[in-house]
Amino acid sequence: HKGEQIAVAVSLGAAHSLLAETSSFEGLVEAAGRALAISRDAGGDRYVMWREAEAELEQMREAIAERTRAFEEQQAA
Repeated sequence: HKGEQIAVAVSLGAAHSLLAETSSFEGLVEAAGRALAISRDAGGDRYVMWREAEAELEQMREAIAERTRAFEEQQAA
């Protein structure tokens, strides 16, 4: 296989304690594991920083809640 190119895909999950969300090693490992799962679920070949993923998920939750409220109001009318 000398000189042959091999494609490699890498999925990474990372977490940090800069915002003191968690200060324990175990908590950081758990958050990094969740970020890795998001990276893999999104098709791999990417990295996800847990803090960024958490913020994106919160935005999605807010958007869903707003759409749910609008739908319920429309149904009540």
